[in-house]
Amino acid sequence: MAHSIDSWVRHGVEMRKPLLIHPNLSDAQRIIVIGGGLSGLTFALRCAEKFPERTIDLVESSPRLGGVIETWSEDEWRCDVSVNASRPHPAVWRLIHDLGLDDEWHVTNDYASNRWVHFNGQRVKVGPALAMKIGIFRTIRGVRNARKGGRPVSELIPNTSIADALTLGIVNDISINVDADTLFPGLTRFGHEPPVSRSKLRRLVNDSYPSKAPPRRSMASLDGGMEQLIDSIVARLEESPKVKIHLNSRMRNPEEAASNFQVPIHSVVWATPNFPDLGFKKERTKIRIFAWGELAKSSIAPIGYGMLIPTGGPVSGILHESDIHHGSRAPEGQRLFRIMVPENRWNGELNQIHAHMNDLHGQKNPTIFKEIAEREIPRYLPGHLQKLNDLQVPCTWIGWGASGPSITHVVDEVERIVERMADYRI
Repeated sequence: MAHSIDSWVRHGVEMRKPLLIHPNLSDAQRIIVIGGGLSGLTFALRCAEKFPERTIDLVESSPRLGGVIETWSEDEWRCDVSVNASRPHPAVWRLIHDLGLDDEWHVTNDYASNRWVHFNGQRVKVGPALAMKIGIFRTIRGVRNARKGGRPVSELIPNTSIADALTLGIVNDISINVDADTLFPGLTRFGHEPPVSRSKLRRLVNDSYPSKAPPRRSMASLDGGMEQLIDSIVARLEESPKVKIHLNSRMRNPEEAASNFQVPIHSVVWATPNFPDLGFKKERTKIRIFAWGELAKSSIAPIGYGMLIPTGGPVSGILHESDIHHGSRAPEGQRLFRIMVPENRWNGELNQIHAHMNDLHGQKNPTIFKEIAEREIPRYLPGHLQKLNDLQVPCTWIGWGASGPSITHVVDEVERIVERMADYRI
C-alpha cells in the first residue's frame, strides 16, 4: 500500500519496512504484551496513551524490565552495556519529550565525532580517505547489486575489512552474514519510495521534531545512561490503572499467552526476538562487554567516538564513553572505554584482551578493567527483511527481531503500529 506524505514525515525511512501487525488487534479490549524490553514497554506506553480504556498486561520472563538496555555503574564510572545513544529520529525525540526527559537528553559532544577503523594495522579515520580504499566504481556496482534485494552487506560494501568493521559494530556479525536491506533500506531502496525527493523529505522531517532538530550524523544520549529511559517508561506505566506488569512469567509462544490470559490470539503482541510458530527462531551471536579505564594524562588514544577492529584479536570495537557523552562517565582525570569482545574471537582468557588493548592503546595498566555484561545479539541474515515482508502472522510481532537493531527502529515501529490500530478502527 502507498503511504501518505504525513506518514513519511513522521517516520522517515522506517516507512520502507513492513509492519507485522494483525488487523484485529485494533478490536482487542485486553492486550497481552509478551516481552518487557524497550519494544514491549514502549508499545504498552503508547497503546495506553492512545487507548486509555483498554486493559494491557505486560509479561516479562525475567525479574527486571528493560531487556538488553542496562546501565552499569561503579563509584563514578558509568557505562551503558548495549544501546548507549540514538541517531536522530523524530520518534525517539518525541518519546524523550513526552516522558519529560528533555533536560537529560543531549547531543553527544561534537569534538568526539571522529570514528576510526583499524585497517591493515593502522587507525584510519572514517571519511573520504576510507571511501577511497573501496573505490567509487566498486561502490556504485555494490549499491546496484544490493538493490536486487536480499543481498549481504558484503556485496553492498565491496571491501571485506570495512564492511565487517561496520556490521560487527552494529550487530556483532561479519558482513557476509548480514542483510543489507535491514541495515540500509534507503540505500538498497527496499519497499516503497517516498512521494517527494529525499532532500525535501529531510527538510520536512527536521521540521517535525518537538524541539530543534539535531545535527545530521549526530547522536544523542541521556546523562545518566539509557536505563533512565526504561525507568521513566516503567514509572509512567505504573501510574496507569489499566496496565498490569507480570515479572518472572515465561510464555513459550503466542498460543500459550492467549490461553493463559483467555484472550483471542490476535490480542497478543509478541515482543521477543523469536517467533517459534513461524519457524522464525532467531539465531544469535554472543558478545562480552568490558569497561576499560585510563588516566587521561597518559592515554594516547585520540579523542573521538570510537574504533572498529574487524580482524586481528578478540576486541571488535572500542567506544570512547567518556569522550562521547554530555553526562559524566568517569572520575575526574580518567577516560572510560567500552570494549566489545565477540565470543567467537576470544579464547576466554583476560590476558588475551589485555594484550590486544595494549597493542591498540599502548596501555599496560588500566585503572579499571572489568567485564560488565554478556549479551546475545539477534542475527539478520541476508533476505531477513524480505522474509518478514512475506510473513503472515497470527498475532502482532514487534521488537529487535522484527524491526532491526537500532533504538530508532524499535521506537518508531511502535508508533506506526499504534497509528495503524487507530486507522483500522475508522
